[in-house]
Amino acid sequence: MYGREGMGGTRLVEEFAEEASSAGYTVVWGRCTPPWSTSRAVSALGPLLDVQARLGVAEAESKAPTGPPTRGRRNAVRLAQWAAAEVSVHRIARAMDYGPVVCVLEDLHWASRELLRAVGSLASLCSDLPCVLLRTMHEPEAPSTVVLSGHLAQLGAVQLTLGPPSTADVRTALAARGETDDPHLAGELRRRTDVPSC
Repeated sequence: MYGREGMGGTRLVEEFAEEASSAGYTVVWGRCTPPWSTSRAVSALGPLLDVQARLGVAEAESKAPTGPPTRGRRNAVRLAQWAAAEVSVHRIARAMDYGPVVCVLEDLHWASRELLRAVGSLASLCSDLPCVLLRTMHEPEAPSTVVLSGHLAQLGAVQLTLGPPSTADVRTALAARGETDDPHLAGELRRRTDVPSC
């Protein structure tokens, strides 16, 4: 699912997750955070580790080298992260085989290359499992995610792009809440949802 910040994507996913949970699905979340964040999800595997923990799966150990950063060490760290991601993906897929599971990976526009590759692997493994893999991001064609988007399209993934509601949509929502039909109010609320791109 794609949608600029403020379009209601997170709320829509939360509603979907609540419905899925009511229908007997196990719902697990993994959230990416901006590179400047200090949370655990800054690591290349943060969202996968969150999903593993929520599924009760042990974390994959990373054998990343330590010491001063050199070109060789950075490459070794990347390879270690990739290997850990592959182990993590297979553990998650095995846990999902006991489904039904909804796995939400939110804000993938912040994801590292290693995580995006891992999400592609997870999607391939999950294509025959009793699960739904739902990813959210701001831009449908962000340079870092084009390869993943193409891979998911080949797997038959459905893409949903959110945009701002029309004034008619806002009037309908207000009427459903029992509010007075005020075109000026509906127009103003619609204008407030038209957030500029970041």
